[in-house]
Amino acid sequence: MSFKFAVGQTVEYKSVSGQPSLCTIVKRMPEEHGQHSFRYRIKIEQEKFERNVFEYDLTASGKP
Repeated sequence: MSFKFAVGQTVEYKSVSGQPSLCTIVKRMPEEHGQHSFRYRIKIEQEKFERNVFEYDLTASGKP
């Protein structure tokens, strides 16, 4: 199993509220024992902070 997204790639993040946001992959997080999905650190342009999210919360974006 390998990471689906690359650092610097623009992806779409669907938050708990259901609103999709374009974001950038900042970092691939280390795999933890027993983990079933990879995690990433992302940055949404409109926010001042970064988020840690699971790969299944992200989808590829048509934006380069």
